[in-house]
Amino acid sequence: MMDTALTDERIRESTRNGWWRNETLETHLDRWASVRPRKTAVLDAQRRYTWAELARAVERVAFGLAASGVLHARPSNGLPRAGA
Repeated sequence: MMDTALTDERIRESTRNGWWRNETLETHLDRWASVRPRKTAVLDAQRRYTWAELARAVERVAFGLAASGVLHARPSNGLPRAGA
């Protein structure tokens, strides 16, 4: 089991305050790509992605994985940290 800062109380509070919705990551991304397509979604030292650009990039990765035969993968709990 992974250590997490997500206590039951924090989950209830975040849901009650409307910070978390009962939606998938796909739904969240699609909603923001439609509502705020030109607003910044992800920013790092080298690149800025708008919500629309991020949605397109995610779709390209998904299609690429499907074309490679990855159709029904099991979800992962997470990736190791860099340098770990």
